[in-house]
Amino acid sequence: MKNITCFILIFIFTSSLSFGQAPQNIKKLEEKYTEYFKLNRETVFLHLNKTTVVPKENLWISAYVYNSKLQLPNVETTNLNIDIFNKNGVFIDSKTVFVSGGKGSMFVELDPAIFTPGTYFLKASTNYMNNFDEDLSYLQSFTIYGDKEENPESKEKFDLQLLPEGGHIVEGVLNSIGVKLINANGKGISFPKARVVNSSQQELTVFESNKFGLGKFNLLAEGDEKYTVILTTLSGEEISKEIPKAQEKGITLTSHERKDRFIFSLKTNQATGESLQNQKYFIAVHKDGAIKDFAFKFPENELEANIIIEKDSLFSGVNTITVFNETLQPVLERLIFNSNDIKHTRIAAKRTTQQGDSLGIELKASRVLKNNSLSISVLPAKTLSHNPDHSIVSAFYLKPYIQGNIDQASYYFTLGDEQRKLYDLDLLLLTQGWSKYNWNNIYSKPPREKFLPEKGFTVDGNIASRNAKKHTSLFVRSEETGMFEIVKIQEDNNFKLNNIYLEDSTSLAVGLLNERNSEISKPRISINISPAKTRKNPLKNAQIQLNTPTENYHSNTEELDLIGNAVSLDTVSVTGINKTTGKYRNESNTFQEEVGITEAIASRYYYVTDLIATKGFRVLRTPTNVQIINNIPFSLNANPNPLIIFNGAPLVNGAEMLIDLQTSQVESIVINKRGEGYGMQGGNGVIKIVTKKGGAARPNSETMLSKIAQNGFTTDREFYTPRYTSYSSDAFAEFGSINWISNISLDSEGKAQFKILNTLQPEVKIVIEGMNAEGYLLSEELLVRTR
Repeated sequence: MKNITCFILIFIFTSSLSFGQAPQNIKKLEEKYTEYFKLNRETVFLHLNKTTVVPKENLWISAYVYNSKLQLPNVETTNLNIDIFNKNGVFIDSKTVFVSGGKGSMFVELDPAIFTPGTYFLKASTNYMNNFDEDLSYLQSFTIYGDKEENPESKEKFDLQLLPEGGHIVEGVLNSIGVKLINANGKGISFPKARVVNSSQQELTVFESNKFGLGKFNLLAEGDEKYTVILTTLSGEEISKEIPKAQEKGITLTSHERKDRFIFSLKTNQATGESLQNQKYFIAVHKDGAIKDFAFKFPENELEANIIIEKDSLFSGVNTITVFNETLQPVLERLIFNSNDIKHTRIAAKRTTQQGDSLGIELKASRVLKNNSLSISVLPAKTLSHNPDHSIVSAFYLKPYIQGNIDQASYYFTLGDEQRKLYDLDLLLLTQGWSKYNWNNIYSKPPREKFLPEKGFTVDGNIASRNAKKHTSLFVRSEETGMFEIVKIQEDNNFKLNNIYLEDSTSLAVGLLNERNSEISKPRISINISPAKTRKNPLKNAQIQLNTPTENYHSNTEELDLIGNAVSLDTVSVTGINKTTGKYRNESNTFQEEVGITEAIASRYYYVTDLIATKGFRVLRTPTNVQIINNIPFSLNANPNPLIIFNGAPLVNGAEMLIDLQTSQVESIVINKRGEGYGMQGGNGVIKIVTKKGGAARPNSETMLSKIAQNGFTTDREFYTPRYTSYSSDAFAEFGSINWISNISLDSEGKAQFKILNTLQPEVKIVIEGMNAEGYLLSEELLVRTR
């Protein structure tokens, strides 16, 4: 390992930790560690347009899936499962989000009959996560605002935790001890004053916590002396706890961050130092299967070791520092954060124009990001309705490595007072103790790939009777999504379609094909669609407590009847419904051409692919297939094919569905050659096709079997602004919503423009989350003046 200076090392005689069979040598330890992280763990983040909604509002969500090991969007899984639970952890519903290039979006209709006021939880996970002992799911709460529940007055319970840095307190050594004060729900409680006293009540030191209830102090512990921490809460309550007795022998570990390096001080006492001669030890720096280590001995007549590691030798983000004894048992551990090379790109926003009742907003990133996709929530500046547990940066850089709850995790990656935030982040890691990954498991229980990534849905079944010579195949079609698949029937009368795009509750038409005369007949079959929806086990109480939000209440609950009985579908700025056509409209996209199909166009271009060929795309047709290629691809991906969206659903098998689609059957086609607004998925352009209602052949009950899918991908819905009763009320300022954009991209200059409704707020808050194909993350909460 380069740039590591080892002056001396240490020895530990006692440890309360017990580990399984250790490796025989350091090479075996490296192999076992690497094997444990051989399978790529997925990390999920959910961006909600709001975390507190008022009655009659709904919820919009963008989901991001990341490969923390590679620091890239995860492209293996397309099925992201989101389970919804009530405040007691009881399962309500399950939805599957279609994820492409690590990004997906969904709409949740909050039916008042099911979603009454209260707290709910969204749990996002993938099938592949079942391969791991650690819980890799993402849990985010949201609240439907209602009258505050009257809880009987009770004394708040606190838990004061004392956590020695590295894991041990040793007598005769200056020990660094972390302090954490939390309430019954595991939330940090700040305290303005704390003191450490000995058995004679002599005050030895004083300290205070940060706003998350975290603090630390140093203590030179004597053998038989007793020490106590006494703190005073903001309410004046006094809480005390005795510090664990110092060990007679052992070592301590303390981390010190400097501008370009970390210094790790390992200290021991005279009683231990006499026995340290010729003992070999190892220190390892590791993260996500990558490990760097070296051996050393404790120098003669020395009681302190200082190990210097340059930051450019560390991994970016959370690093785990573990000290092993000669038998390779882990004896000390400390988490640190290296802010170098974090893939976090800053972004700014400003108001540019005002036209009528709309305001123009421009985003500008600090660097150009190719193939990016962002989601944006626009809220009044004084909003109380957006309090997520994480930002995309904290979800991908912190959450995977920490066992417990992180209060306001996004705080550590926001602008302003960087040194204070790095100090607070180090306090957080100091008080975590050992890392999330257990060395017993690392040594003896490496994950095995028993569960594969889910990619779409499988339709299979059995045909009860057929003429095997004539009926050799059948087709499965969905008019809503444009899916059309032909599958061969096996000799045992079974059939199977893998990895298809299927929307939940969509209608499927199935017909037997006569190979001789192309006639269609109605089959007698049984059909299964998998993976099926299953009822999930309730959430654990610990999960509920740690993720239950602290609610913000408006002073006048009568004002919070914010929404009338009607909903405005056309009062939408960036994404909306066109009054005349009823189709989706993206006003922020200047690279988009929409063509309404007239009789003249239909007569000139018989097939829709003929029309597409005149819009900058090359169309290659064969008798059985068609391929569409962007003449000037804007993505560096090897695949030059554009994203084709047919009646709102992406075609997962390319343009094959379009081979026989006549232009006269199409209502409109949108050509977006640069894929602006579609992120990484649209790098080679986007073609959106909407067919006329009834334009495609509908299932004939005499020749086709119709089946309603009971599972499939949940559909996204374009954001619509609720018809608020007032934009000038305090209630709207605190709980209203102005806009939501599930998918928008920065252009080749790092810019993006969009419009929002002018609600006459002097300032708006713009919450931005996103990433690009190279794994760079964007996350900001920006206040933008509108006047």
